[in-house]
Amino acid sequence: MRLRLYQKYNLAGPKGDSLFSSPFKYPSGKKKGKEIGKKLDSYLEKYRETSDNRAWALVGALAIENELDNFLSKWIKDYKHIADRRDFTFAFKVDLATSSKLIPKKILNAIEPIRKIRNIFAHHLDIDTFEKAKEFDSKSKKSSFSMLHNKVKMFTKPWSAEDDRLSDDYLSYCQLTIAIILGLNAYAKLLTKVQDHIWKPENLHEIMKSRDI
Repeated sequence: MRLRLYQKYNLAGPKGDSLFSSPFKYPSGKKKGKEIGKKLDSYLEKYRETSDNRAWALVGALAIENELDNFLSKWIKDYKHIADRRDFTFAFKVDLATSSKLIPKKILNAIEPIRKIRNIFAHHLDIDTFEKAKEFDSKSKKSSFSMLHNKVKMFTKPWSAEDDRLSDDYLSYCQLTIAIILGLNAYAKLLTKVQDHIWKPENLHEIMKSRDI
């Protein structure tokens, strides 16, 4: 069940645009897929604990930020040193990961509507439903909800014009949150392997031997 859930999202990107353009392959990735599925289940359980739209929006964004921290920590050895800084914002973390060009940028770019919709709920106490959030967002020059639906289509199979999911903001928010979490997890596994390789003394020795002086 978890594995099928993972496979329904397209997490790959154009080759050459980033260090990794696709996550691990099946069947070698089945065990990893199950591990990620368990983590995803733990987040979804927090979703199920409340029927409040604001809580869902905040939990989804917090889950993504948590996974982004985990992702960056796999690449930056002493990540905690900067992660604890008060000025190290969610937006800056996204920019840092994007500029590193480690994974397909569509995964990191998809965080923007999630973050903006989260901010609408977080900064306006009178907004407690996705419907109210969308109404508030409609006043802005760039619609976060239009961006949300467009981003979802990049990860899932094409939807027909009659598909109710195209107009379901709540479901789209959940679908995009899941896709981002799965993407960050899958590529974090690959980054761990790269770092393990780099930090092996014998591999570093080979690099030092081949350098030009």
